[in-house]
Amino acid sequence: MVEENAKNTSYRFVLEPAISDDGSCHSWELLTKDIIAPARNNASAPAFSFSTLTESDKLALFTRQIELLSVFDFSLVDNKPISLNIDDLLSHFILTDRYLCDFLRSCKHIALEINENFHEFIAGRELTALSTLAALCPVWLDDFGRGRTSFPLLERFRFDCVKVDKDYFWDKENDPALPGLLQSIHTLTGHVIVEGIETEKQKRLITSAGDIIGQGRYWKEEYIFFAVEGRPGAGFGYLLFFYYPVLNTPFATDSLY
Repeated sequence: MVEENAKNTSYRFVLEPAISDDGSCHSWELLTKDIIAPARNNASAPAFSFSTLTESDKLALFTRQIELLSVFDFSLVDNKPISLNIDDLLSHFILTDRYLCDFLRSCKHIALEINENFHEFIAGRELTALSTLAALCPVWLDDFGRGRTSFPLLERFRFDCVKVDKDYFWDKENDPALPGLLQSIHTLTGHVIVEGIETEKQKRLITSAGDIIGQGRYWKEEYIFFAVEGRPGAGFGYLLFFYYPVLNTPFATDSLY
């Protein structure tokens, strides 16, 4: 593990649900929200995204995600999978760290979402790193329809799950060919999750495609979500909260230090 250096960084970890067409929860995505770096750590500082962080800060936050999940009680989410987003940097970090490899191999509830611009997605490249990651835990393709993703990629490698990019979905949601497109993806993977579901119409649309999972703001008023608050200056301290978003009040709180 790296020596983490983001102890003064303010951020939130949020578990966002992906919902099956029968209304049950299929999985959760662990997201990092509202990041404020140490130099900006004040009340008026603007938050910025994970993708804009330095490599060392990305590694530090990923380390915290792993540390959190290493003590997390997965029964709190009915033992559903929790997915982590990784790119080239984090892939290399995992594959060169024996602790991480052993942890992912032993944990049965973690999946890795592979970034749409992963270097091995270039046509003709060997899928060596991808195959090695898949030997550790389930690997999912993130943001199909963007970056280097394509149907030929799905034919080259069978991902356990494919997540359809929200902008790609929004661009095609009025196309009558969309249900068939989603089913074509489904024939090449175990599960399909469509991101960016915000309205009842969009929910009905993916339901009509059959056995398609949705993720997005449509469910945030109906489902419990999980947040972890990073605390400036607290080292590896975090708070676990469970919320009913409609009430915006925690009904259970736990603290670990």
